Amino acid sequence: MLLVLVLVVVFIALFYNSRSTDNPIGNVINDKGTTTTTTIPHPAKTIKIASWNMQRFGKEKADNGALMDTYVNVLGNYDIVIIQELTDSTGEAFDKLCSMMKGYKCASSDRLGNSSYKEQYGLLYRNAELLGSVKGSGAYVRVPYTFHFRSGNWSFYLTTIHTDPDNVKAELSLLDKQIGSDQSADRLIMGDLNAGCSYYKAPHSDFVSWDWVIPDSEDTTVKATYCAYDRIILNKEAVDNFISYGIYRNVTVTESDHYLINVELRTDAA
Repeated sequence: MLLVLVLVVVFIALFYNSRSTDNPIGNVINDKGTTTTTTIPHPAKTIKIASWNMQRFGKEKADNGALMDTYVNVLGNYDIVIIQELTDSTGEAFDKLCSMMKGYKCASSDRLGNSSYKEQYGLLYRNAELLGSVKGSGAYVRVPYTFHFRSGNWSFYLTTIHTDPDNVKAELSLLDKQIGSDQSADRLIMGDLNAGCSYYKAPHSDFVSWDWVIPDSEDTTVKATYCAYDRIILNKEAVDNFISYGIYRNVTVTESDHYLINVELRTDAA
């Protein structure tokens, strides 16, 4: 009997010694960006992408410290952000925002528009590699821009456009002709497409083989209107990486007349 007890004690000791805390199953990154260890297998890696029409973001907004702090706090929740309606011709307003977004890289488009009023697209990104960008062409008031990214194992193309409200159908039809049939790559379209209410009525006749992630029943406007102007559209290849979408509605009229839209996608698979 004594021998049996001794053998049991030895077995238990060997079992616990084999569970070395120096060899966790996986690693996780906490919110502060420092590496910690865990014995729980690492979950699927993801990336969060957002688009926000910040309503004539220029010098006046950039000089408002409290407002800029709000922008930084909101935008800091996402890995890639497309900003629309940059209106400062000097670029100083966007440069100031970039300088406040610690850990992000920044880029901006040419000034776009067919009148004296012009806008730019702004890009903020982290946790992803920007492989290239392409300026669109054609009969757009503001041509689309496409950014090629790699994050984790996933390579994808992100196209943004701020369509002209009076020309939505024609501009989306042209964009569909240019990229809608591409099945060779994972593609996303995000931005203020003005694709709702009287500007673009359902059912959709463009990108019909793609998934309109934000449906017609949603509202992306801050004011009294109830319209799904801002959209996220994924082709069939990108849908495989889709996890969820969101609309950030804690937005005041001082900040913008649009809500921020976002999508979370897997990056652990091609």
